[in-house]
Amino acid sequence: MSSYKEDLILAYKFVNCAARAYDEEKHPYGYACLLIGVGHFHIGDFDKKHNYRAVVDAIHLYKKNNPTRSVEEAYRIALSEITIMVAGPKAVNNLFNILEYELSKEKDGKNSFVLDFAPVLKDMEKLGQRGISRRKRTRILGEDYALKLETLKKSVAAAHPKYL
Repeated sequence: MSSYKEDLILAYKFVNCAARAYDEEKHPYGYACLLIGVGHFHIGDFDKKHNYRAVVDAIHLYKKNNPTRSVEEAYRIALSEITIMVAGPKAVNNLFNILEYELSKEKDGKNSFVLDFAPVLKDMEKLGQRGISRRKRTRILGEDYALKLETLKKSVAAAHPKYL
């Protein structure tokens, strides 16, 4: 059973690899895979949920230790890419969890940078409006996607008045 500290160390190593890939080739996919815990990018015990909190914390710790790296840009782009890659309610819930955790850390002043939520929220709105049947959209996104998105938008606006 892995501890939070072990998860954070592993996530930090993966963030380092993702940061190098982004800086060299502008590929945000390492971040995206790490954020949602795809395959070998799963942080924590494989029989447990992905530890997205350790990943978000590792991203901010990495930026703090490497202030010249373009971590926040890659992170934001990766979150938007996740809206394209989304493949079911579990992935959607992971995305909401990541954004809610990010926002809570920002409110507490514990982040090394402030995420630009506007493009991510815009992509999430597009995800909810895709040209597919309501039944299929509900199967992919879950029953309460629209409600969760509205709640998230209100939370972001409360934390960042520029989004009002």
